[in-house]
Amino acid sequence: MAGAKTSVYLDERLLEAIRNEAKRQDRSISFILSQSWLIAEDTLKEYPGMKDYMAVQNADESDSSSDDTQDVTDSDDFVEEI
Repeated sequence: MAGAKTSVYLDERLLEAIRNEAKRQDRSISFILSQSWLIAEDTLKEYPGMKDYMAVQNADESDSSSDDTQDVTDSDDFVEEI
């Protein structure tokens, strides 16, 4: 797949670092990003995905949804600010 285009929005500091490295290597920004992906791909694949994160969050919520929990609005200490 050659020449596919996409827009990527980056933090200004990150973009500046990529530009500086591209200039230093006399390469394009696309080359720097492509090589960075190839180097980091295996490491990034070890990170949990959002589905994994959500599964853990949902499991934690169902564990803590016992009858001992108390809504703060039911508390005598609840004060409404006007």
